[in-house]
Amino acid sequence: MEMIFPESFGTGDLVGLASPASPVAAGEEELCQKWLEALGFRVQMGETLRKRERVRGYLAGDARSRAEDLNRMFKDPKIKAIFCVRGGYGSAQLLEHLDYDAIRRNPKPLIGYSDITSIHCGIQKKCGLVTFHGPMVRPDLQAPETLWETEMNMEGLAFTVKSLFAACRGKERLFENPPGEPLLPVREGRAGGRLLGGNLSVLVRLLGTPYCPDFKDSILFLEDVGERLPRVDLCLTQLKLAGILEQVRGILLGDFTDCTNAGYEETVDSRTFLKEWEWPEGIPVISNICSDHRWPMATLPLGAGCEIEGTGNGNRGTGSFRFMGLL
Repeated sequence: MEMIFPESFGTGDLVGLASPASPVAAGEEELCQKWLEALGFRVQMGETLRKRERVRGYLAGDARSRAEDLNRMFKDPKIKAIFCVRGGYGSAQLLEHLDYDAIRRNPKPLIGYSDITSIHCGIQKKCGLVTFHGPMVRPDLQAPETLWETEMNMEGLAFTVKSLFAACRGKERLFENPPGEPLLPVREGRAGGRLLGGNLSVLVRLLGTPYCPDFKDSILFLEDVGERLPRVDLCLTQLKLAGILEQVRGILLGDFTDCTNAGYEETVDSRTFLKEWEWPEGIPVISNICSDHRWPMATLPLGAGCEIEGTGNGNRGTGSFRFMGLL
């Protein structure tokens, strides 16, 4: 399927604020709207988020209501981009209720990560639309009462917003991490392909479903949070046994935040684990891509073309990552 790169957006535009997964705390929905407005956007809040009538524990609403919010926002020509308020759980429930024909006819940036990986994958598979593994409002775009209180936080927020806009422009460019965060090669090599992936534990749950993208000749990006290392190992092994890792041309690794070896040998940390994992032979693997559960956050255009190159190993090596537009 030929991929579509949506038109970019900017300050002053109307953006949608949706809750496809878990809810924010009562009252925080208005605060999230104010944070987006402080960044220069006009905001239309989704009905599920605004009314909170169907909040059920870890879900912001029933699947049809959450999906319909996204459907309405894609169909509305006044809305130029859609921000997810947060991740959590439940995005996969929306996949059978999304209007993929309408989404393909009305392409626009969808921005989120973590549990939103399910929606990224479904839209890429069914619509051929580039979506954005980028900041959500509740954890990443808090402004100005909180993040702007210190100079460091102002710089972090500025980097996060700048990276988002750069990714949405779709131009050929070199990927940039936050200052002081180099790309670290795990295995040398050079490769190009379509960028796919997201949260590892969410991604593996889509294997065998109609919403799993075709990973052949892709560059696979993976990150995760709060999983024990044996579970990370299990997910990676599942990708291997499913034949996914044999199909890709290269691998990019974000942080595996708070992924520990609790209950086993505590001295094994996630970076050491990932460095020593048995990745497929003959493909480059580059780590420390800061598009994950750390802050500040860089944005990745999932579905777009990219080229990666790693020389050397670890802290003694160098890595690069360039966006190449559509392939």
